[in-house]
Amino acid sequence: MRITKRQLKRIIREEVNRAQAPQRRRLRRLHEATMSQAELDQVLQQHELWVESNRAKGTRALLSHADLSGADLSGVDLSGVDLSGAQLHRANLFGTDLSGADLSRANLTGADLTRANLFDANLSNADLSYADLSYTNLSGASLTGANLSGANLTGADLFDAKLSGVKGLETVRGFKG
Repeated sequence: MRITKRQLKRIIREEVNRAQAPQRRRLRRLHEATMSQAELDQVLQQHELWVESNRAKGTRALLSHADLSGADLSGVDLSGVDLSGAQLHRANLFGTDLSGADLSRANLTGADLTRANLFDANLSNADLSYADLSYTNLSGASLTGANLSGANLTGADLFDAKLSGVKGLETVRGFKG
């Protein structure tokens, strides 16, 4: 029996979808409920192993649409993490490494991002209103369409950051545009 290229592509796509189904179910549960600190610690432990082993061990933290409001993530290595659409309202991200992270459409209102590393992070359409971004590395970050109303950018590094369509710049503290 001969298999056409089209049939082979369909078979491969079905196998990939079947293999990813447990992870999609886990993400759906994260989207529907607030994570406990213990659950979050377990995900972060696996992510740290993933980062330290250069992606050979552990798993990348996929926290897209997770409700992490008020979570303490200070000083954690979250480089490359997917937090797109996540709820991080009033989260403590002091000194956190979020380089290369996807925070697009994330709610970071009132979050403490002081001294965080957001080098090359995607913050497009994120809500950063009243967030503390003082002394944060935002170089190379995409802030396209983000809301920065009332945010504190004192001492922040915005070298090569993409700022098109940013809302609320007139109310930002410490911004020298």
